[in-house]
Parts: sequence; C-alpha cells; structure tokens
Amino acid sequence: MHIQNTSVSIKENGGWNIYTQNEVRLYVKGYVCNKSFNELFHDLMYLKKNELRDYLNLLDGCFALVVERADLVIAIVDPVCSIPLFYVSYGNRWIIDSHAPSLIKSTRITQLNYDAVLALKMSGYTINKDTIYNELKTLTSGECIVFEGNKTPKILQYFQYQPWNIINNTKDFYRKELAIVTLNILRKVIKSLNDRQVVIPLSAGNDSRLIASGLKHLGYENVKCYSYGIKGNFESKIAEKIAGELGYDYKFIPFTMNMEKRFYKSKEFQEFLEFSDNCMAVPAIQSLSTIKYLKKSGWIDNDAIFINGNSGDFISGAHVSVLINTNYEDKSKKEREESIYEEIIRKHYSLWGDLKTELNLNNIKQQLINETPIKVTTSDKDHGIYEYSELINRQSKHVINNQRVYEFYGYEWRLPLWDIEYLRFWEKIPAQFKKNQTLYEEMLVNENWGGVWVDNMPINKKNLRPLWVIPVRFIFKLFFSLFGKKGKTVWHQFDTNIFYYWTDVTFKMKSIPYIEVVLSFNKRPRKVETPWLSQKYLSKHFSR
Repeated sequence: MHIQNTSVSIKENGGWNIYTQNEVRLYVKGYVCNKSFNELFHDLMYLKKNELRDYLNLLDGCFALVVERADLVIAIVDPVCSIPLFYVSYGNRWIIDSHAPSLIKSTRITQLNYDAVLALKMSGYTINKDTIYNELKTLTSGECIVFEGNKTPKILQYFQYQPWNIINNTKDFYRKELAIVTLNILRKVIKSLNDRQVVIPLSAGNDSRLIASGLKHLGYENVKCYSYGIKGNFESKIAEKIAGELGYDYKFIPFTMNMEKRFYKSKEFQEFLEFSDNCMAVPAIQSLSTIKYLKKSGWIDNDAIFINGNSGDFISGAHVSVLINTNYEDKSKKEREESIYEEIIRKHYSLWGDLKTELNLNNIKQQLINETPIKVTTSDKDHGIYEYSELINRQSKHVINNQRVYEFYGYEWRLPLWDIEYLRFWEKIPAQFKKNQTLYEEMLVNENWGGVWVDNMPINKKNLRPLWVIPVRFIFKLFFSLFGKKGKTVWHQFDTNIFYYWTDVTFKMKSIPYIEVVLSFNKRPRKVETPWLSQKYLSKHFSR
C-alpha cells in the first residue's frame, strides 16, 4: 500500500477516517467546506507534485490529510495546523503518525531538544517546527511534506500568514468587507452542518458572541449555548442574557472546588492528557469537565458540533495593541527589532520570572529571530512579525489544541474565525485598524446581529468570586500598599501565589495542589495556570 521506506501509523479513531481504493489510501480528519471526501480522494489520487501548491491553496477548512500512493506519500496540515501531524526517521524508513506519544513509544525516542524544552518552560509551547524531542518532526501551519522513494522528504510551504503585506484602504471600506466576509464564512459553516445541532461555549467576550449572533442573523435555530465556572461570575450572567435575547437554549454548569479536584485526579483526565499530547505544548484543559457533563446529561445531541470563538481576539489585533501604540518614528531598524522581540517575550515567554536570565532570554530571542521569514522594514509592518510568531507558535500549538477537548468525547467542531478567508482578510489590514481591535469591534456594533451588541450587554468585565476572598484580599492589598512601589510589586506576586488559586473562575488551577502554588512564590510565576502545568507536563516526559 505504501511506497518503500514510508509507513503511516494513523488509526481510525479520534476523528480520523481512512478510505481505500485502487491501492490508494486517504487518511482524513477535520472538514473541508468546498470538497467532499470523495472529491478529495479523487483529486489526491492523481495530483502531480508540481500541482500541489495551487491545489492546497484552494482547500477551505480545518483539516489534516495523508495520502498513500504507489509513487508518493503526502502529509498535509491546514493553514493554522489545527490538527497536527508528526514524522520520524526510524531505521531505514519514515513513519507518519497523528499522535506524538505513540510515535515516541514505537520508535523509542529519548533525546530531548533542550532549546524546545526551555521555550516550553517559559511559554507553555515550543518555537516553530520544534518538538521537545530532537528526532520527532512536525509540520507547521500551511505545510505539506512529500515522501518519494528513497529521496529526502521535501517540505512545501503552500500557505504562510503574512500580516506585513498591507493593502491600504479606508476603515469604512474594510468594515463593510469584514461584515461580508464574516457572514460568508458562517454560511459555509452552516452548509457543512447538515442541520445538526450547534453547541457554543458562550462568554461575555466578542468572539463567541459573534458566532451565536451571526448564526441567528442567518436563521440557524438549532443552537444551544452554555457557560461554566464559579457561581455568580460575570461571564455567565452576560452569556445567559445574550442567549435569551437570541432565543437560544442556555445552560450554566456550576463548578465546585471538590468536583473539579476529583476530576483532575481521575483516570479519565490522565487519559485526556495522553490523548491531546502533541509534544509541542502543554495540553489545553479548559472546559474539559463541562464536555463530560454535557455528554452525560443528554442536554446535547450525540452528533452535536461545537463552535467556539477561537481566536477572534488575536486575529483582529488585540495582542499587538501595545506594539502598535509604541512610537517607533525615531528608532533605528535594530532598535525596533529589539522592541518587537522584547514584547513577544514579555507577553508570551514569562511564565516563570526566575527563568528570565540573560542567557535564557537570548536563547529564546534567537529562536524567534531564526523562525521569522522577513526582516524589520518599515514601522507600519512591525506588528506583522509579532502576529506571525504568535500564530505559528502559541495559537496553532496551544490555543487551537483546545479542540482536542471536543474530540476526546467524540464530537466534531468548527473554527470559523480561523477560516482561510479570515486569514486572507486580516493579513492585509493596516495596523491602525487593528489597534485595540477598532475595526473588529466597530463592525460588530454597527451590524448588531441578533440585537446583542448594545450597551446593556457589556463585554469582558470582571467580578471577583468567591465573595469571601474580597475582604481578605483587600486587607492584604492595603498592607502591601504601605510599602510603596516595592510593596506593589510584591503584592502582585502575593496575589498570584495566594489568591489566584481561589479566584480562577474556570477552576483550571484546581488541577494543581495549592501547596505547590504557594511554595513557588520565589520562582515568580505568572497569573495563569500554565507555569505549573508546564512543570508537570515536562516531568512526565523527563520520566519516560
């Protein structure tokens, strides 16, 4: 079935399907909006190598594909690598698999990549093509690899997100285009659903609200929304209000400390960690227990499709606002380059304060520079380097990996805000329209789909829960304020190590023993769960 020296070890589970015909085998996972699986099979059966780039740029969806033919084996990931693929040279052959731990086990890989390990310690994920093992290779966003006989495999970059290729036009022009593009993407999603039920994890932010309101605007009624967390949290109150206004059924799933602690100690949770391990990032665990709850409750259909808002905030410019706000006019290219990479590191490679030594920072900076396909040019394009870096690293390896949560419980998903049309739209948008998500938010308010973009439905406000924390936390904050600027600095770290465990509304911190959080004070962890999860994740691999 396969060509000499290349084999595919992908199993028909976790969303993968395998089709065989005339000595050709197609492995496919995900969805392609503009091609049926039969059409894909027929096309890839006869496609020539020199036609690959043009053909793959026509595919529209989130997918991973492997085709085995007598002459070639081709492995393909979509433009955001929403479904990873791995390959290893073992003995005198190449092996392709979709599950990194299985490939490691079957090929007895042991040698760690310590640059990648450092990056994962500092951010929760590796940089560019690296996994935490030297021998384990992976495709990155918009790539395919061709294995042909005894030749060295050839990697083809068929798509690359290039947010420095700006096309100048008016904000009003782009606002209207964005509305058209967004609805067109949602229409494609609706067509792919075949009237099946949509389930939306709804928050108080822009992105999931966009999905829910856009589907309503287009007349799709088979939708249910849910939110979760600690009782009384702001997100759930606004989510319920939005769902009610749209006429969609809504459920709130309350978390309790003991319930989540038990789940994170369960065999089921350990199985998920193994299932979602990509050897490039800490497994994304947000909302995992809620999917189990929804499945057992019978509230959603067995063939429901989950649609979340990943990652509207990133692609519309929220993460580069600080960079755009900085005045670069009087700085040299070298100074601007320094500023770009310093901001990337400050934002994403600062999980542990004690790891931010000069040696480590220089290592990370050099890894980031090595992956960047362009050099610093004019200041209006500086944000593009930042966006490119985050897309191929944090977004594709860690954030989008949250889709494994749905797959683990047997559900399909869609990612409309990672559609190829969105990538092509946002990469051309000038920096000033991305600043503070101006273009995105103005479009949403102006269109007001479903009537839920009004002042009485605020976005992303926070309230502190549980209530007992508020007075206790205030007393400590007042005490630290007596010591001026130094006291303020210590207070922020104290708040992270002492109170964040209790105030995390998603309860992901309950996956970590509280004493472990407290005792890490001197390591200066960041106020997210990822520092401790990265520690646990690497410990598991170090002990293999």
